[in-house]
Amino acid sequence: MQGSEAVTRIKEGLGFLSGSHHDNRILARLNEAQREFEKGKSLPKFLLQQDQTLLLAAGASSIALPTGFLRVYDDEKPHYLPTNSTIPVFLARRYFTDAALAYQQYQSGSITVTSRAPEVYVIRKSTIDFIAPANAAYTLTWSYFKADDAVVSGAENAWLLNAPELMVGEAGLRMARDARDGDAIAIFKDMRDMAYRSFLSEMSLEELTDGPLEMGANL
Repeated sequence: MQGSEAVTRIKEGLGFLSGSHHDNRILARLNEAQREFEKGKSLPKFLLQQDQTLLLAAGASSIALPTGFLRVYDDEKPHYLPTNSTIPVFLARRYFTDAALAYQQYQSGSITVTSRAPEVYVIRKSTIDFIAPANAAYTLTWSYFKADDAVVSGAENAWLLNAPELMVGEAGLRMARDARDGDAIAIFKDMRDMAYRSFLSEMSLEELTDGPLEMGANL
């Protein structure tokens, strides 16, 4: 569903509005809905960026987070292949204070941090921090959730492709509430609630189907 099709569907639910003077406001509400679904909730796999690379230069201890970064994917944390090995080294996530104190050494009257291979990482405001400077250049691989492209009239983003009724329902509900339109509120609330139940059920089934459910299943 393109943005223009979502706008048309919302206008239908608002009493078949004519003309285009509401279109920009409806697009804005669609983007409000998207921001709502991408914050503080379980995130869908269609936002997952798989097998992305992080290039850590020798002597560097941090890398800028990618644009649109939302959350680390716990099943595929940062890792790298050591020289002459096919077994990946997975980094552990730590609190900044604990990691910094663990790496600090008191030498010759000052606190130093010795360069080494990356072992831990910390997600900060705009960087992924490995605390200690790298003793060589490393290419790390990870997967993370990324905010989707904004909804625009002439294109289809991942939300409109995979959860169109959820987006239309939430954005239409916001428009209906602004208009104090009780009938439209009921229409879009039903659409949003039904779509959200299906959305959560699909994510749950995806995690449970053929997954390791018993203790020790990954051994």
